[in-house]
Amino acid sequence: MSDGVAQLLLSQKAITFYEVLIILILAALLIRQMKKKRQLEERRQITNIKTRNAELEKILKNPDNTVQQVKPPNPFDVQYRHNANNPIPRFQIGIEVHTEISVERYLFDLKQELTIGRDKKNKLPLGNDKLIAKKSCSIFLKDQNVYVRDSGSRNSVYLQRGKKNYRIQNQTVKLQNKDILILGKTSLHISLFEN
Repeated sequence: MSDGVAQLLLSQKAITFYEVLIILILAALLIRQMKKKRQLEERRQITNIKTRNAELEKILKNPDNTVQQVKPPNPFDVQYRHNANNPIPRFQIGIEVHTEISVERYLFDLKQELTIGRDKKNKLPLGNDKLIAKKSCSIFLKDQNVYVRDSGSRNSVYLQRGKKNYRIQNQTVKLQNKDILILGKTSLHISLFEN
């Protein structure tokens, strides 16, 4: 009788062993699938960044020959006309955002104030660096000059001009071409263009 019980127990352990083996194989397949999906998404993001950087590089090299994408006209779009009494600002700012792992390029018209910070509501959100305030600083045009204004947060903004660093805290400072703004671990390389 004990031999029959032993055989029954062994057969039940064998079933559980096979069940565990199947679960492990399914888990390994699922992990491999998730890893491939993550790698594909990362490749897609890198390709998008490279494409955007190449387009911005063309614009930065030839600001007069900006490439504009032609979209089919939409009858519901509002069309704005230029008013000769209220001229369009002629300044653009190119910003290269250098982080620990990437470089991204942006081009902005200075028609309105350009806000910079960690919050996504900013026109230039820098969400990856936790040492940056939600609204760290803003860049604006005044009297045909470009200025940067610190928002007065605990995390200061530094201006690197040449080999010297200046701390901007609750101040407004005139920007020059090739200035570098340092916010946390992120640096913003400034290029000014006049149309």
